[in-house]
Amino acid sequence: MAADFRSTTTDDVHRFLAQAAYDGNFRKRLKSMDEKVLAAELEGFNVLVHPDDLPPADKRTLPTRQQCQALIAMFGLNDEYARSLYDYNPSRLAPLILVIGHAMPLVATVDSEVAAAG
Repeated sequence: MAADFRSTTTDDVHRFLAQAAYDGNFRKRLKSMDEKVLAAELEGFNVLVHPDDLPPADKRTLPTRQQCQALIAMFGLNDEYARSLYDYNPSRLAPLILVIGHAMPLVATVDSEVAAAG
């Protein structure tokens, strides 16, 4: 599976996580949309991934709202200045979109990733 994060900014990551944390309709769509629609949705966050590389809807598990909120807090993404400070480069946090957006199978829980990140 290949995904292109070259244009994904920290602001894109924040927008995605905020929607995953607070928008119930977005969460339902992430779990139910077909692979082509999901690929188009992820493209809206500047993540390019081929639909064939996405798991089917019945194989997706979404992290809890609290886990998404914890990631926002842990990386200080509510701070607009911090988000925009280095947004001329691709964000090192971009893979979070793929993990939460189901573009790759979850091999670890979000809790364990949050704990490992410190």
